[in-house]
Amino acid sequence: MTASHMAPYGEVGVSPRREPELIGVREAADILNVSSRTVTRLCALSKIRSVKVGFQWRVNRAALMRYAGLEEGRDDGEL
Repeated sequence: MTASHMAPYGEVGVSPRREPELIGVREAADILNVSSRTVTRLCALSKIRSVKVGFQWRVNRAALMRYAGLEEGRDDGEL
């Protein structure tokens, strides 16, 4: 397929790829109510979905919420 056959973003049928929201270790620690060191350890052990950028970990927010049992957008009728 050549560039002339590809529709630019914004045209019908084509949507830009949505990147996952990544958060820092401190914010993830606040969500889990644990230390930053614990989150770093969970990242290193691949217990939570994350990526290392340089010397810092970035955590996938949606995966963290699932890990914590706090799935975003989930409404099961309980408070």
